[in-house]
Amino acid sequence: MKISLQQAIQLLQDGNIVASPTCTIYGFIAPINKPSSIKKIFTIKKRPLNKPLLILIANTKQLDILTEDISPKIKDLLSTSWEENTTFIFKANQKVIDRQIIANGNSVAIRLSNHPMIQSIINHLGPIVAPSVNISGSPPLNSIKEIEAEFGSTFPILDDQFPRSNEPSTIISLTNNTPSVIRNKSSKALLDRFK
Repeated sequence: MKISLQQAIQLLQDGNIVASPTCTIYGFIAPINKPSSIKKIFTIKKRPLNKPLLILIANTKQLDILTEDISPKIKDLLSTSWEENTTFIFKANQKVIDRQIIANGNSVAIRLSNHPMIQSIINHLGPIVAPSVNISGSPPLNSIKEIEAEFGSTFPILDDQFPRSNEPSTIISLTNNTPSVIRNKSSKALLDRFK
């Protein structure tokens, strides 16, 4: 069921989850400060509880709240060199991030999003979790038709014409302030900037 941005924000405030386009593929989204909503995502995806969730942020200043021990050099690089569909893994601030999100671990995956809808949601509600829309282990669903077929015609879905890559992101770990590539969908030039 297509919904507006304002409807999505209200549903998320009320503890519901929403499917939304991100910079890459559709994601199930919920604010990081809503543990009951996060639990719903694990349930609807049938996702193992030991699999952590991705967090989307709207600006690099939000890293100061969510992470620990990022070197000044890395912060400077991220402020100018964070490509759209690159996910970085950092040491998590466990005082702030719900244990469900990091699966009781000590690291957190974060992606900066410039998608206008995601930016607006984060500006209203703060950072959000956004794992792919699918049953865990199945291919991601990336259209309203596919999502409704799997999760029902009344499931709330945001939609717009903002271009998406429809590809998973590059994943780079910076937990030791040294880049370690987990999944490479990006250019070598990006990786070289963090060496």
